[in-house]
Amino acid sequence: MIRRFLFERVSWIFMFLLLQALALLLTYVDPTIPMTSVFYYIFLSLLIFIVFLVVRYHQETVFYQQLKERDNDLDLTSVPEASRPFEEIIESAMTEQIESLKQKASEHQMLLEQEKDELLSWIHEVKTPMTAIHLIIDRIDDPKIKSQLTYEWLRIHLLLDQQLHQKRMPF
Repeated sequence: MIRRFLFERVSWIFMFLLLQALALLLTYVDPTIPMTSVFYYIFLSLLIFIVFLVVRYHQETVFYQQLKERDNDLDLTSVPEASRPFEEIIESAMTEQIESLKQKASEHQMLLEQEKDELLSWIHEVKTPMTAIHLIIDRIDDPKIKSQLTYEWLRIHLLLDQQLHQKRMPF
C-alpha cells in the first residue's frame, strides 16, 4: 500500500525535489547566499516533507485499506465510512452499485420463482392426462402392447417426477 501511495503522489514528490534543486541552483549561481544555510533549509524541508508524507499516508489510506479488506458481497454495512470528498464519491458510487445489484438480484429471483411455479404447474397439468393414459393402458388386453406402452408411460412419468423434485429443491 505504501508503494501505491508514493506512486500516486510521484508528481508531488518530483515537484518538491525540483524546488529543492532550484534552491541549490540559486545558491550555486548567487555566491552571496551561504551554502550551509541552504543545506540546512533543504535538510529541514526534506525532514518536514517526509513527516508530512507519513502522516498523510496514515490519514488517506485507512479508507482504501478497509475497501481492500472488505468482503465482496452486497452488504452495505461493509462499505467503509468516507471522511474525504474523493472517498465520498467512491462510497456513493459503491452504494449505488450495490443497491442496483440487489435490485437486479431480487428481480432475477422473482423471475426464477415465477418460472419455477409455471413449470411446476405445467408438470401437474401433464400428470393428469398421464394418469388417464395409465388407466387406459391398464384396460389393454394384449400383454406385448401393454408392456411397451407401460414402459414408455413409465419413462415419461419418471422424467416428470424428476423435474418436479428438481424444481422443488431450493437453490
